[in-house]
Parts: sequence; structure tokens; C-alpha cells
Amino acid sequence: MNNKKCLIYFPFEKLTVWIDSKELVKSIYSVTLKFPNDEKFGSTSQQINIKNGRYHA
Repeated sequence: MNNKKCLIYFPFEKLTVWIDSKELVKSIYSVTLKFPNDEKFGSTSQQINIKNGRYHA
């Protein structure tokens, strides 16, 4: 009996969730371009805080 495992390479770029998330990002960027500058800054700083908080939990 052969117990070797066969690993199959599947690029993440072909995942439906990856493709859909890229479209979502494009939509969010197009909407946020219309925001006033003070709203853009607030959104950006919140995202940075969320990203940085991930490592401090």
C-alpha cells in the first residue's frame, strides 16, 4: 500500500472568494473617492488601527 500524499497546486488567484474580493475592493475605492477629505482620512486611520490591532491582541 502506498501512503504517499499527492499535493495539488491550486493558485489562490483562481478562488472565487479572491476574485469577488478584488471586485469588492474596486467598488469600495470608487465609492470612497467621492468622500470628503476628512472622511477619507477617518476611514484610512480606522483601517490602519484594525490592521495594527491584529498583532496586539
